[in-house]
Amino acid sequence: MVEFRLHCELGDCPRPPACVELLAPPLGEMASFQDLVVECLAHRWVPLLRHADICRLLETCGSVRSGLDIPSVWQEVACVWKCVAPGCLGLEGGRSPRSAKSDCVPWRKVCANHEQLQRAWRGSPTSMRLDVRAELRSQKLEDLDVLIVEFLAGDSALALGHTKGAISIWQLGSFSDHAVGTPTAPLQALVMGVIQTTRRHDIQNLAVSPPPSAQPAVLLLGGSVWLAAAVGTSAYVWESSGRAEEDRPAAALSTWELRATLRHGALFTASHHAVWSVRLSDTAIQGQGQDSMRRAVTVGEDGVFRAWHFGGSAGLGGELLWQHDIGDARQAVVALLGVGGCLAAITRADQRSLQLFHTDTGVLIETICGVWPSGRSSLPQSAAYDVCNHLAIFSSIDDCGDGALALVDLSDRAAAAAAGSYAGPWGEADEASAGCAAEAAGGPWAASRVVPIDGPLAGPGRVLRLALAVPAAGVVVAVVHEGDPSVMLEVWDKTAALEGHCAGRVASARFRGRVPQFLGNPRLVAAGGRRLVLLDPAALRTKGELRLLEWRPAAKASLAKSPSESSLLASPLVSPGGSTWYVRRRSTRFLSWTSVGGGSSDQLPQPTTSAASAASPQGCGCVAGLRRLTRSLLGTPQSPVRAPHRRRPSCRLLGRGG
Repeated sequence: MVEFRLHCELGDCPRPPACVELLAPPLGEMASFQDLVVECLAHRWVPLLRHADICRLLETCGSVRSGLDIPSVWQEVACVWKCVAPGCLGLEGGRSPRSAKSDCVPWRKVCANHEQLQRAWRGSPTSMRLDVRAELRSQKLEDLDVLIVEFLAGDSALALGHTKGAISIWQLGSFSDHAVGTPTAPLQALVMGVIQTTRRHDIQNLAVSPPPSAQPAVLLLGGSVWLAAAVGTSAYVWESSGRAEEDRPAAALSTWELRATLRHGALFTASHHAVWSVRLSDTAIQGQGQDSMRRAVTVGEDGVFRAWHFGGSAGLGGELLWQHDIGDARQAVVALLGVGGCLAAITRADQRSLQLFHTDTGVLIETICGVWPSGRSSLPQSAAYDVCNHLAIFSSIDDCGDGALALVDLSDRAAAAAAGSYAGPWGEADEASAGCAAEAAGGPWAASRVVPIDGPLAGPGRVLRLALAVPAAGVVVAVVHEGDPSVMLEVWDKTAALEGHCAGRVASARFRGRVPQFLGNPRLVAAGGRRLVLLDPAALRTKGELRLLEWRPAAKASLAKSPSESSLLASPLVSPGGSTWYVRRRSTRFLSWTSVGGGSSDQLPQPTTSAASAASPQGCGCVAGLRRLTRSLLGTPQSPVRAPHRRRPSCRLLGRGG
């Protein structure tokens, strides 16, 4: 038995040391080069390397290239790198496949995109102003105000919620033939379709499942995107049913099917009440089959928190499971946690509490008091959830203008609720002793589960107004108020933001930029993939300007030209046909889509090899091949791997004027 200990780093994010155990053949027995190097060495080391190092590994010899040209290797890489959230594609814990669907997934492309995403968010963004006036005019949306924005799948598509019940679906990309494949290809925004619900009410809230910041590769994985909208007295739920193309996965968003209409009209006590917010579960209820039911929660203006089942036996109308009075709906933030959304969490600013319910039964599992920091004359400012890591972050401000943060880890409750191991409400006595009793005693931190964060996001003169978690990249996007009129947009590593340190170094933001004060509204900021939308409703209405920030790897960063230089084609409409919502274009002209690079996404490249390896590409069991492999894994002396130069984050003006 031979054991290797590797210290691997992904960009500037160090990974924990990993032990690789290699089982050598018994003494006296011979082992072939492919068995020793490929199956014992390369197959175990590949998940611990970067994608760029793996490409160098493929250039060593044909045996290594053929041994790694199997989907299971890249699926293991995706599991180790956590490219796939648990539950996707029927993977138990992201590892054991329950169907053959995972064999058709371009795992290598998923891994390459994941590493590019990690490296990009640790660089500097490129500011873009997209001219969408022609698109709005062609779809007759120029007279409708934009109220909310959400990404749909990664950073290639987004949804805008308008007044009069309209939802526009946009695709981001380069649509001109001459621009595709060029380093300066301009980014453009094209309307894929418009979903019209009811013109008597505005779009109050949008919810996307799975979250694009946590699972940007959902279309590459063969999954679908779920979109929910709170409009008037109903909450509508659609599922993307289009066919994703190999070179254009966003084509799956060209067709939507109505899956549920959760009607609240008979439940409201007043005719003017409307659905305030809606949230969807990431996956279907386990054990119910492919077309099983899903979970959803809604909050109405009547101050009632409701849980629903829809799909399957619940049908299009959905099934109301239970409802609970929570007071003012504008002071409550809800989320679905755990596998399939089995745990419903709701924070109440008026009570400064966090309540956990079992989504199916409505049993109150736990009430955590004093989740907001309760210092001298403090007031709650914001609450945010990291649904992927089951975390809740709370921000408050005191009478001196100083901010404070608190963190609550709900991973144990989510795991127990998914396993069904709870026997009733948890810790009613513990709640009184460790929670509300501590608050009554005047303690600054009410419950033992509430952990104060002594980090850089809040402190003297700094108040956290908005936090967006990007689990796929391991970063947190924060909007911090540093006194009028200074409002900063910052990007932090998750460990640095929540712990105040990173790999023994003093914590520093990856990026800092000044933004307008209205961007503290979570309805106007959305993160997905490598892009961040900073929505200015006034600029979009008057100038047709959509503001984007795109993070790119430092080696490939380039400024994009203004999209206003190229003309945009007419945009499609969505018209109802039964329960299916089809996307059609007004014009008969279609754009031609060209793949950048071409070829299959799962096909391994054919690197240039020496004459010896070219003569025997499948069996170069030579000493030279082993030497090339060793140099590729350990790094050659001629080209040592140097740590990237760390630059101080620059402060850029990101306001309306510049």
